[in-house]
Amino acid sequence: MPNNKFEDNYIRISDLGIDLLRNLFIYEHFDFEEIKLIKVKKGHTIKRWKITLLIGLLFTFVSIYILMNIINLKHFNPNLQPPPSIRSALTIYISVFFLAAFGIFMIFQAINKSLILYIIRKNKENRFSLKEFQKNNEVNALISFFESKNIKVVKD
Repeated sequence: MPNNKFEDNYIRISDLGIDLLRNLFIYEHFDFEEIKLIKVKKGHTIKRWKITLLIGLLFTFVSIYILMNIINLKHFNPNLQPPPSIRSALTIYISVFFLAAFGIFMIFQAINKSLILYIIRKNKENRFSLKEFQKNNEVNALISFFESKNIKVVKD
């Protein structure tokens, strides 16, 4: 059994090479000889952060627009009859609240940044968040491990 130097939910790095994990099972393995370059730089934790930010802003603005229209209808028309059931009014308010909360959550996920490990191979590039390694203060040890295996490491 190899000595697992570094392990995360998505990647396992040992003396034998790098294992890519899915549900803690290995779905791809490659040796250190296949690696051209490793980059460690600060970046967004999700790949399509611009789309996530756009959808989050859209959800938030739509919920604010709906809420403003509900408030304006009641303010400018005092004779407006309430809905026949209090449940329908609560459903509208709760739906708008969840839409706004989900939009704000997506915005925070889109702007979240951490250290990212880019493994550039001959025909493929993989990226992994180093958030777990930062929590355990293993980032410098990981970089020195790669350098000991004669892999070029670029830190930005």
